Amino acid sequence: MTLLFLLWSVLLYERGDSHPVTPMSMSPEELASSLRNAAPTMPQKDCRALNLWECVAGAATRVRDISLRFVQLDDDPELEAILVTEARAERTHMAYAFDRHGAAWNMVGAFSCNRRPCNVESLVRVEKLTADSPPLLLYYSDVGGSGSMIMLTTGFLLRQGKLEQVWDFVNCSASLFPVETERRQFAFANNRHLVVHTIEQQKGRPEHHACLVWRWDSQYRRFCEDSKELGQFCDPKTGRPIPGRSYPTELNACPGK
Repeated sequence: MTLLFLLWSVLLYERGDSHPVTPMSMSPEELASSLRNAAPTMPQKDCRALNLWECVAGAATRVRDISLRFVQLDDDPELEAILVTEARAERTHMAYAFDRHGAAWNMVGAFSCNRRPCNVESLVRVEKLTADSPPLLLYYSDVGGSGSMIMLTTGFLLRQGKLEQVWDFVNCSASLFPVETERRQFAFANNRHLVVHTIEQQKGRPEHHACLVWRWDSQYRRFCEDSKELGQFCDPKTGRPIPGRSYPTELNACPGK
């Protein structure tokens, strides 16, 4: 078993707790306006929550690249908000998720683009991956370290006002130790199922293909392996998805590449 596979397995099965919830004094619209123009002035508590130099009173630079969109993340009729901003002082982009709580707003998640070149469009997005799965907030990041690259999409479910981590998808990864290895994953969908095709190759050796089928489990609130449907979607001889049984999703090998 390669070191890359071990790192990949740890990522898949060590899920963290839900994101902290922080009550905000300002609405998402007011936060966006304050970041752009310093008006209205942002309270220190909200600025500490965003953890941006640009929101500090008297900061010399203001945010130039900022977007705000309203999305549906749960069954509540109130829409949630996602704010994505350029953090020039930190040389990164940040994305924040907000949930309305009565007349006020809570920040329920904060996400950075990490080491890779920032792609505002793919940093966070909201998507239903199958017909019976809920909308998930999908966060795309590089969680690799020295000598490795691991591009990961993490799915979060908004439940009872908190974002819970419920799914991980390793878009692509590479490691130099103990032997140069690359791994790519492709996700296909067919109504209620996700079909994940994994291609792994060690330097100088043929590609190895593997295929798994996943389905949303409403009891456990996450995607679980559905081995009973493996033969419907995966070719046991080649380890590849059966053509025409499932269709490509936007979870391709490396979004933004």
